[in-house]
Amino acid sequence: MSALLRFLLRFANFFEFLFLEVVAFLFILNFNAFQQSAVYRFNASAVASIYSVTNACADYFHLKSENERLMDENNLLLNRIAALEAQTPDTLAASAAELPYRAYAAKVVYGSVNRLQNVLIINRGAADGVAVDMGVVNADGVVGMVDAVSKHYAVVVPIISTKSMVSGKIAKNGYIGSVVWDGLSPECAELTDIPYHVDVAVGDTVVTSGYSAIFASGVPIGVVDDVEVNSNRVFCKIKLRLLVNYRTVDAVHVVDCAHRDELKQVVEEAQ
Repeated sequence: MSALLRFLLRFANFFEFLFLEVVAFLFILNFNAFQQSAVYRFNASAVASIYSVTNACADYFHLKSENERLMDENNLLLNRIAALEAQTPDTLAASAAELPYRAYAAKVVYGSVNRLQNVLIINRGAADGVAVDMGVVNADGVVGMVDAVSKHYAVVVPIISTKSMVSGKIAKNGYIGSVVWDGLSPECAELTDIPYHVDVAVGDTVVTSGYSAIFASGVPIGVVDDVEVNSNRVFCKIKLRLLVNYRTVDAVHVVDCAHRDELKQVVEEAQ
């Protein structure tokens, strides 16, 4: 015990200096937006690199289930293509350069579900054409939106984050509202701004409205799980069961709208 006390007394000045350095660093980080942004980007890239290595090892032992999942996803995509070809054959004949949206395949290397501001990190970044405000989807529906990018990775804000807000509509009647998360369950969200007189029932599908350059219209978001109507309120309280399982989300696609920057500028000027 005496040896420990002698050690602490001998290096007391060093420990005091170290403590003050940490306090100074925290003050700089908390009150300077530029430093916060730099640390945020560095942390995202470092965490992504670590999880890329660990995920690569884990993936080796799950090849069978991964192949089965990819087969199911490919089957779903082929069915969607067949349905589109039957409806709009002339449109699908257009070249890739003329298409309004383009998708880039990516893999989730890190994700959280138990925070108020959950994040996902994917293994595609600026070098791959990914940019802030691009939408992210998978075979089940909307995953989230790109919030920050490094050279080889991107941070995605999922629907299950209090920072997220996605424009959605009731598929059967087109009424538009906002899909937000209440911070409770990673399986559920809420559809807001729907008047109480609107016809909405449990089991109805909610999809993207298309009122942005992030997601095309009609991308699935969730299914109505509960509707609370009160004539004393202007809007319904609608609970959604999200279609994306954030506990297992893996393969995703980053969606790039060809006219994203132009539409964003027009909207900003109109506001």
